[in-house]
Amino acid sequence: MPHPIRLDLWLINLEYTQRGIPPVFRNLPDLNDDDPAQVADLFAIDLAWLAARYPCHSPLFKRWQGVFKAASLLSTADYIAENHPRREPHWFCKGLALTDDQERELHIIKHDRHRRELDRLTDQREEVRIRLAAAYHGRDDRYKTDDHIATIARRVAVWFCGSLAGWKKPQRIADLLLAYTGDAISRQLAAKIVAQVHRDIPESKPRTRRSIRKI
Repeated sequence: MPHPIRLDLWLINLEYTQRGIPPVFRNLPDLNDDDPAQVADLFAIDLAWLAARYPCHSPLFKRWQGVFKAASLLSTADYIAENHPRREPHWFCKGLALTDDQERELHIIKHDRHRRELDRLTDQREEVRIRLAAAYHGRDDRYKTDDHIATIARRVAVWFCGSLAGWKKPQRIADLLLAYTGDAISRQLAAKIVAQVHRDIPESKPRTRRSIRKI
């Protein structure tokens, strides 16, 4: 019989998955290497998201294909988690053949560079909010909305999701925003807000090859 706390955690995270909210947005605990049960739980949560979101995905390691079969998901997750103490994060990403976008959606199965990226964005979020608010209030714009708090909060969320998405496609940013805040917007509106964020936080705009050559 599963421990009731572990069972509750699993059921709550299944509901998150059904609602389309990736593990990265779930405020899950940090990994504790001294707690094998917690390690197994967090691996299972990440892998359950992958199985639900990308059912046709093919891992590199054949033994791990059981993740994408409902009957063997948990047993395969336990098998994968058992390797955690002696393997680096990139080994799991390689075995699962994860893309950058897939890694960014997960809680623990990700390269260190994506973990550091998330930490950096989290640390910068308040500073970005202050800068976006200052830019908003300092601009003489007849199209300003009365609900400035909601407008600024949305721009901060778009900055966060856009950064996670690598500023690639507006639809990807809109999808992440929906999962992150529940705010459903069109890709056209996402593109408009991205332009506003880049205007007010210039360093957020990805550098093109041309701009890199100028440097």
